Amino acid sequence: MLLILLTILGALLAFHYLKLLLAGSYAIKIASFRPVYPVLGHIPLFCGKNSHEAFATATRLFASVDRMGKIMLGPKPLIVVHHPEVLQQVLSRHDLYDKPFFYDFLRLGSGLITQRSGERWLQARKLLNPTFNTRMLTGFLPIMDTEARRLSDGLVPLADGRTEIDIFKHISSCTLSMVFSTTMGQDGKAIPGQQDYVRSLEILMNAVGERIMNVNHFFGPIYRFSNAYRVHDKAREVCNGFTHRIVQKRRLEVQALGENFQQKDEYIKQSLNSLDQIITIKKQDGTGFSDSEVDEHLYSLIGAANDTSALTASYACLYLAMYPDIQDKVISEIDRVFFSADVEVNLDTLKQLEYTEMVIKEVLRLFPAVPLGARQTANDIELDGIRIPKDQIIIYNLYTLHRRKDIWGPDPDRFDPERFQPDAIKARHPFAYLPFSGGLRNCIGHRYAMNSMRIMLLRILQKFEIKTNMKPTDLKLKFEITLKLEGPHRRAKQFSANFFPRKVDKQCHVTGSAVKSCKCETMLLVLLAVVGILLLFQYIKLLLSNSYADQIPALQPVYPVLGHIPHFWGKNTHQAFDSIVKLLGSVERVGKLMIGPKPLITISHPDLMQQVLTRNDLYDKPFLYEFLRLGNGLISERSGERWLQTRKLLGPTFNTGMLTSFLSTMDARASKMITKLEPLADGHTKIDIYPFVSTCTLEIAISTTMGRMEDEVPGQQDFIRGLEIIMNAVGARVVNINLWLFYQFSKAYEVEERARKICYDFTNKIIEERRLELQNQPKDCLVDDEFIKKRMNTLDQILTAQKSDGTTFSNMDLIYQLFTIISAANDTSALTVSYTCLYLGMNPDIQEKVLSEMNQVFYSPEVEINLDTVKQLEYTEMVIKEALRICPTAPFAGRQTANEFLLDGIPIPKGEIICMDLYNLHRRKEFWGADPDRFDPERFRPEAVERRHPFAFLPFSGGSRNCIGHRYAMNAMKIMLLRLLQNFEVRTNLKQADFKFRFEITAKLEGPHSVWLVKRNKVS
Repeated sequence: MLLILLTILGALLAFHYLKLLLAGSYAIKIASFRPVYPVLGHIPLFCGKNSHEAFATATRLFASVDRMGKIMLGPKPLIVVHHPEVLQQVLSRHDLYDKPFFYDFLRLGSGLITQRSGERWLQARKLLNPTFNTRMLTGFLPIMDTEARRLSDGLVPLADGRTEIDIFKHISSCTLSMVFSTTMGQDGKAIPGQQDYVRSLEILMNAVGERIMNVNHFFGPIYRFSNAYRVHDKAREVCNGFTHRIVQKRRLEVQALGENFQQKDEYIKQSLNSLDQIITIKKQDGTGFSDSEVDEHLYSLIGAANDTSALTASYACLYLAMYPDIQDKVISEIDRVFFSADVEVNLDTLKQLEYTEMVIKEVLRLFPAVPLGARQTANDIELDGIRIPKDQIIIYNLYTLHRRKDIWGPDPDRFDPERFQPDAIKARHPFAYLPFSGGLRNCIGHRYAMNSMRIMLLRILQKFEIKTNMKPTDLKLKFEITLKLEGPHRRAKQFSANFFPRKVDKQCHVTGSAVKSCKCETMLLVLLAVVGILLLFQYIKLLLSNSYADQIPALQPVYPVLGHIPHFWGKNTHQAFDSIVKLLGSVERVGKLMIGPKPLITISHPDLMQQVLTRNDLYDKPFLYEFLRLGNGLISERSGERWLQTRKLLGPTFNTGMLTSFLSTMDARASKMITKLEPLADGHTKIDIYPFVSTCTLEIAISTTMGRMEDEVPGQQDFIRGLEIIMNAVGARVVNINLWLFYQFSKAYEVEERARKICYDFTNKIIEERRLELQNQPKDCLVDDEFIKKRMNTLDQILTAQKSDGTTFSNMDLIYQLFTIISAANDTSALTVSYTCLYLGMNPDIQEKVLSEMNQVFYSPEVEINLDTVKQLEYTEMVIKEALRICPTAPFAGRQTANEFLLDGIPIPKGEIICMDLYNLHRRKEFWGADPDRFDPERFRPEAVERRHPFAFLPFSGGSRNCIGHRYAMNAMKIMLLRLLQNFEVRTNLKQADFKFRFEITAKLEGPHSVWLVKRNKVS
């Protein structure tokens, strides 16, 4: 069992790996970073590294790219862009607003930074823009100045020139107070739980940064088992609780202000804080943000505003301390603008701090607070001449972009604010510098951040001279979403300290050939670990994406991990059919069949059948129909929209005029079958009736479909054998999950391929012959002669049918359509007539009633077979319908949801498979009585039919996508039974209990349809 399980898991993994590899084949033209490892790609470069080491590795990789490159996560390429021109393409496109999966790691849902959907982000951004307009920013300035003064006052006791301090802690506390005051309208220090919030926010940023750099933690289920998740979750709970309490409190306060709140004077409107704005915003539908949306937006604003401003101001302090001459220039500018204590901090005075802004911009160049950004393609796009498919991830690294020598000169690591002189900016590409991202999806709060940083530096530099013994080379960076130092941001006058990190390197000492063995085993273990992780990720991903089905009962028994797969292992088509019938038979209304983590929704009640089959958005069929490999054939066409177009074109091929013209052909072929059976009708010879009936139905199909009237079309017998092989192969594939994936490598595929070629060649030859005949026929014969038009066969109709764009069917389309019609007409009719013969042989009294009706309608040889006389065979039709009820030729049918919809009160997402169980539907006791397996044509008396649910009997499916040829099939079956029973009495020693079905798309008997035929006296 374990070996089988590992085989299945390995197969699934290999399939998923190849699927990803093929999906990423577009990236072959894009250069890959070096080194790249087989199978694993670049994953080993990040294994076992902390956030500092991982960031250093990523920086080294990105720096080697000129325009585009790729990072390989196993078989999955992440496209890297690194040139301003390419970045402009990415950030300026409206269909590149989406963000990839790792933004989910922040778990902030609809927050502006983390909202993955570009469309929903755009809606939220438009609503939130007023929270950062000029009036709001002006109202924030006094708050920022008050907090900056508190910061500088708090530093006074430490400014003795000897005490070494980490400036980031003090600045971070200041920015957080600013954020609380401007965002929530409250003094952050006065809010209970503020310190816990600050600590928890730091933990969160650290955890998310570590997760992004740790591929193992990409997979949610694995991450949830880690200690990091537990710490992360606890910190998130603290932060969520803190913001939620404030939101709830403020919402109640706003509501208490009443309707006049928005009607107060301009001053009050300007003084509104961000939270008030968010709470009072109205969406297009008139509703406001929900509590969770307010929490997420607030959380995003606080986290972004605090971390970005605090880090940049701290880096600025370090660099001003490292470059005293630049610090002097900044203080000189500050003194010039704020020449007295009476000069007010406002937008105009801040704007005059031009050199200070240049310093801040240079700091942001060297240390962009958010160094990495990403987008996900919403459509196929062309990027730098390369086609990038939908749902691909594009990454850009601002840290290395801001250090390109072709843009920033030969020494891009040097701190030089002069790079931001107006003429230098004008000479540069506009997307060479992106500290707040670029394009429309840039940072909403970039002006807010710049104001807060200028004010903090203003108040710090007015009071203190900053010194440090650190050098730029001492700065070791780590990635925590934002870019932070490994050590503290030191500010001192005369004191400096050095840090020497100690790393313990555990080694396994081996000698000789053991070294090679150790390396091989290590690589194998790494490979197996990655394989296992990918497999587990795919499994959990499917499990989570199908959580909607949790409320649907699973068919029992169901196995862990594998679901219902073991029910079909190692079974032939008969055993597999029995297993699925038994499983589905337990469904009352709706259930689920689990293929590993993937549910197939099963329904078995007429109410639900009607709901599914009558919906216009449930015409699509699932992937299993592709196994037929009949392209746009009516049965196998998966797209409901394309099927509907084809169905409209083919509708005339089965109209009343065509059906009338087919009757004489059907009768002639049925009479030919009788001639073949007569020598065997001695009452002693046991025969399998199915091959005779199958040959007859095929000849009927070929004659009516292709217009070939000769006794036997060359290659006909090979076609029959080929068709049998194809149906057998497709049925075996449907019930064998291994063949879903690796069918093309199997022996069955080779056999089917040969059979399919025979069938297609046979069909194509007839098409080409008939096409030439039609081309050589005078046009007036095809257009004007109404009689000739009515006598046209199906092939003629299809050959002359025109699509809505004026084109006709292609040759392959014709083969698919014709092959579909022939195989469906042949198999369905032949099986049903054969089953009917068996049931008539088992029930002589019913056989006598059928014969009596036939003799009553066709009382002499002169009575013509036409639609009217065939219609009068009402009891015969009841018998056929009862045979179809007990032995539906297509026992299962499938649909795939094109949109989300409610099924029996359960929301079923788009792209899910619904399996309709017609076999058990036709055996439900509440519709068919206490003994539904008993053969009883009386069930189809008009009054009985009227009492039943219209979707309790579906031999030809139901709704708009029913069988196009159901009237054709019923006529053919009636005529064949008419001629059989007029000439022979049918006997059999088989009983209902002897019926063992196998699944070959249609439901066939394991054994022969064995009967004896006894000649009757001819009707006089």
